[in-house]
Amino acid sequence: MLIHKFGACCFLVTLFLVNILLGGSNACAEPRYDKFGGLIERGAIEKHGVIDAINEISKGIVFIIDDTEYRIMPGARLYTSYGSQASPAIFKTGMSVMFFANKRKISNMWPEDVSGEELPIPAKEQKKGAAGAKHDTIYKEGGAWKN
Repeated sequence: MLIHKFGACCFLVTLFLVNILLGGSNACAEPRYDKFGGLIERGAIEKHGVIDAINEISKGIVFIIDDTEYRIMPGARLYTSYGSQASPAIFKTGMSVMFFANKRKISNMWPEDVSGEELPIPAKEQKKGAAGAKHDTIYKEGGAWKN
């Protein structure tokens, strides 16, 4: 009887150690979000590159980025450089982009500003009539953006 209890205990300890060594865990991964607040697909890796070509095929759109073929996942979050939702039509050959991809499937993508200077916000994306605002548009004065 004592031998059976000892054997069962050794078996459970062995299973526990194997689980730890193989990286098993009951904890769930925390959700991750892109810079615009969009949920990032589990397992997706952040990347950046230049669009070499864009091809439309029967199953959707294929982006060739830095000589690698990527497809758009269903429900992918595509953005303008200001964070507004966008269609694949805004992306052009030669454009530098940031994106999250999992096994060559893009889940989140937006144009990357490579100039280092912050771009002005287009009038259609500005919030009009903000409290205390002098103007309805944002403008640059003396090297600073003002409204």
